[in-house]
Parts: sequence; C-alpha cells; structure tokens
Amino acid sequence: MLAEVQRADAFVQQLHQQPAGNVRLQAPVTYGCQCMVPVLNRFLRCHLHINVDLDLTDRHRDTLDDQVDVAIVIRSRPSQQGNFRVLSDIEWGLYAAPGYLAQRPAIDHPEMLPRHDLLLRETLQPASPVSLLCDTATISATK
Repeated sequence: MLAEVQRADAFVQQLHQQPAGNVRLQAPVTYGCQCMVPVLNRFLRCHLHINVDLDLTDRHRDTLDDQVDVAIVIRSRPSQQGNFRVLSDIEWGLYAAPGYLAQRPAIDHPEMLPRHDLLLRETLQPASPVSLLCDTATISATK
C-alpha cells in the first residue's frame, strides 16, 4: 500500500511539472501545412497536456487579436508595431519549365512578365512590387 501511495505521489508531482494548457496558433495555409504541422505533431507527442488550436489562413493581419496567442506572418518587411520577431528570410523565385521557355520570348525585364502565363501568390497585395535579381542588379515592376 505504501508503494501505491508513493507511485501516486510521483505521478501527481510529474503531472504538475509538465507544461500544460492551450495555445492558439495562426499561420498561412501553405507554410502551416508544410512547416508547422510536422513540427507540431512531434511537439504534441512529447507534451501530452498541451492543446494547440491551429488556424491556417491566408488573411492579412497586422495586429493580433484576443483569439490568437501566436501568429506566423509572411511579410516583405517586418512590422513596425506589436511584438514581432523575424524567424527567417524567404527567397522568392521566378520559375519556368524549359519547354515553356522554348515556346516564349526570353524574360529579361519585369515589363515582359504580362506577356507570359504567370501564377502569382494570391496573398500579395495588388500594388506590391515584384523584384528580380539579375546578376548583381535588382529590377522591379508593379504587378
């Protein structure tokens, strides 16, 4: 009986030493699916007493509301307001299949982009510039 009391006491102490609670996390859909979900699955297997409410959305948000504890935001520049921290840089690219390029004129300036079939991220703001790095110079155009 003493052994059972000691095991129960050890269980209760361990329970109080482990992190517990709810975390409301928001992230862009693609980033959340590719980067957050695998990490969260491993995290939750190790922390059984933490619940994560993951909201995957591509809505632009400049401020956190009461419904979110942590938000992952993809922006061209860090926000000047709030408690934000840069996690990493993302290098965007312009890509085309060799077969496509063989059938179209070469792209040597952003002004040529409207002549081509493009898939652009829907979440880019309409007036946001598209910058291309050509050798050592950067050239820009507004979409």
